[in-house]
Amino acid sequence: MGKRLGLASLAVFCTVLLHSNVSYALNFIQTGYVQKVTDGDTIWFNTRKDFDVETRLKIRMVHMDSPETHLPTKGGVVGQGHYGVQAHKMLARLLDGYEKVQLENQGLDRYQRTLGVVFADGEDINLKMVESGWAIPYVICSGKMCNREFFDQENIAGYVKACNEARAAGRGIWDPSDPLEEMPFEFRLRHQERDPDKFVGDFETKEFHRPDDYKKVDVCQRIFFTKKYEGERAGYTAAY
Repeated sequence: MGKRLGLASLAVFCTVLLHSNVSYALNFIQTGYVQKVTDGDTIWFNTRKDFDVETRLKIRMVHMDSPETHLPTKGGVVGQGHYGVQAHKMLARLLDGYEKVQLENQGLDRYQRTLGVVFADGEDINLKMVESGWAIPYVICSGKMCNREFFDQENIAGYVKACNEARAAGRGIWDPSDPLEEMPFEFRLRHQERDPDKFVGDFETKEFHRPDDYKKVDVCQRIFFTKKYEGERAGYTAAY
């Protein structure tokens, strides 16, 4: 199940990278090492085995979101307790034993973290986190890459399916005896005293709602758009 990175795809990406002036903001593949797992959706990645500080990248894994472990706020650092701890352990377990991994580099976010998908032996580790139940889909469709092709290219259907299956099986944060009551992005909004600022689409109905109405869309089906016109360009229609 899910997006796989084959040798042929890797070769194509590397050829394009070597023979064109590819912008850092465009997707490309890098091979390297996991220097450190910092939480359930963030790692330090390095293209050098000696972990030279000049070649390390802080990776925010895309299309998924795990419980917070150390969120900075005005009142100090906060987290989501054992949920964040278990998500961290799951990501470390999924990456354990792989000497090298591949990173689909998708450029930088506003915090200067590199956005990307991490692959180990061809398996999409971002997707594996959602399958484990220790992450939820957190799909942000933004900028030039946000169009009708985005969803197939990024295997968004796979993330939605993985979330539904993990919830049905009661894995991770979906454990009925100990469910996570507040999703990670809601936790961030509350503690950082921010209001929702992204339009939220429903992957099933292809409708989108205003930022404040995100709860109208099931957590496994949510697609976030930074601008209204991005949702429209992606083939979604306003539900208001």
